Amino acid sequence: MGSRHGHHGSLDVWPDHKEVLVPAQGDRLLEAVNDRAITRLVVPEDLDVGPPERREGRASYAQRMRGAFLYASSGRVANADVSIRGDDATARYVAGVLAPSSRAAQLGPGPVASVIEAHLGEVSQETRDRLAHEREGLVNDGRACETYRRITPEGALERFGAGGRARPSASRRDRPPRGSRRGS
Repeated sequence: MGSRHGHHGSLDVWPDHKEVLVPAQGDRLLEAVNDRAITRLVVPEDLDVGPPERREGRASYAQRMRGAFLYASSGRVANADVSIRGDDATARYVAGVLAPSSRAAQLGPGPVASVIEAHLGEVSQETRDRLAHEREGLVNDGRACETYRRITPEGALERFGAGGRARPSASRRDRPPRGSRRGS
């Protein structure tokens, strides 16, 4: 959102045109979600694009959205109720995103390596190194584990303007409906 963040083809954002560049504005983000008929949304806890104001966009979202999750850029969200453990394959995929020059070299000359190389300047090496170091902190017993928190679709929309304001406890709209399954 707002700018490109490197090549994510190994994380199943492929072909390259599937990664959509959206201006950091609430209504524009909601339009992109609605245009793609997304039914499950994962939002960062520090999302700050301003609340969507267009009534028709909010109505379309409310009719279709089935669930939402909150994540933290650190990989661990407070009050998590879902965890996802990686395996050797996902570790390789993430390594390819964090070290794209190495991945392109592994692939050798060709169209996929060319696409990866076209994204090299989007993220600084310093940022890639920092992210790789932070990722190491998620590893337990040899596998990275990320956590998420279920929130209501309405809670996800409220997050559009949250601006990183920490919520020590989940608000009513952040909590999934009673009787919904909790899992990991």
